[in-house]
Amino acid sequence: MNLKYYWWVFPKAIPEDFCDKIIEEASKQKKQVAKIGDEGTKVIDNKEVRNSNIVWLTDGWIYEKIGPFIDAANKNASWNFNYFKTESMQFTIYNKEQHYDWHQDSFPVYSNINQPELFGLTRKVSAVVQLTDGKKFKGGDLVFDTRMYNPEKRDMHSAEVCLEARQKGTIVVFPSFLWHKVTPVTKGNRNTLVVWNCGYPFA
Repeated sequence: MNLKYYWWVFPKAIPEDFCDKIIEEASKQKKQVAKIGDEGTKVIDNKEVRNSNIVWLTDGWIYEKIGPFIDAANKNASWNFNYFKTESMQFTIYNKEQHYDWHQDSFPVYSNINQPELFGLTRKVSAVVQLTDGKKFKGGDLVFDTRMYNPEKRDMHSAEVCLEARQKGTIVVFPSFLWHKVTPVTKGNRNTLVVWNCGYPFA
């Protein structure tokens, strides 16, 4: 699929106090070890690939704030993907030395045992909301590889770091099939909120 824009950024779109409110809400919930999925069928713990902690959030007031930006990016970038379901939002905590290696958010057929209404759907649009100030942590960069082929040959020379993603309140929206990673945090911690909008698999 040829894309004119591989991601769309809304710098500092969410007020800082709203970011803090999301963090406060997530702090009330039980943290889980982040795992990886295998085409939506298996969930495994592999810290070499993914090392972070997560909290699932379903608060409507959060999506009401973020959802319009996702819709705007889908239109502005001319992706025009058809989606109609939103998965539970993922609050992610990256502490020192934690990371998430190269991955895609979508699979050919996506399923979720906690949301059976998503059976048969796939993630189409992903959004990452930066909740902490990028000046308060080092590392933890959101990196994209726009070639979208041969993951064994991916390296930082062929990838692009989304520097704007470090700004608190910034929303980065991108197609869920785009290869991306979060580099290891070397100091402090990085908190983000990830949102996925789902629809029928691409034809």
